[in-house]
Amino acid sequence: MSDNNIFTPQARKIWDQIPKGSRLKIQNTVWCSQCRKAVTIKIDSASIVAGDLLLQGTCAICQGKVARLVEKE
Repeated sequence: MSDNNIFTPQARKIWDQIPKGSRLKIQNTVWCSQCRKAVTIKIDSASIVAGDLLLQGTCAICQGKVARLVEKE
């Protein structure tokens, strides 16, 4: 699945405004309740919920479902 199908247009705009280093930190510090630690997310979808960016996907370790909410500042 290409990036264009993963991100809604609004989510893409917000994601692109985040510096690359910060995006990597966000992707690599998602809590997995099954692994019980911070893991890397494989992003399956990204959308805007109540003005915040919601990343949903799978844990890179156990393949369980994980999500990360990036609140607007």
